[in-house]
Amino acid sequence: MRENAGRLFVWGTYVVAAAVVVQFLLAGLGVFADSGFLFWHASVNSVVVGLLPLVLVLVGWLGRVPGRLLWLMAAMFGLTVLQSLLLFPYHLDARGALRYISGTS
Repeated sequence: MRENAGRLFVWGTYVVAAAVVVQFLLAGLGVFADSGFLFWHASVNSVVVGLLPLVLVLVGWLGRVPGRLLWLMAAMFGLTVLQSLLLFPYHLDARGALRYISGTS
């Protein structure tokens, strides 16, 4: 079982990398082509990019993957959450310096 979990972790990292590329593609298509792609960027694929690393942390732990790799997968989840939290001033329609945190003016 541990050997299979290790293999699944390796394949899962490829899936996460592909999901990040698709996320980038959807954001670009949403900005430059059709805004309907932003739904897929913000709602659907963000869940994959955010939660799949957590699943891989558990799978990697079962497969005895080195701790450094597990922490990197956990960091991907943490950075996804941080990115979402930085958008709160935008969604709250904040003004002034607080709005600049979200990267919009």
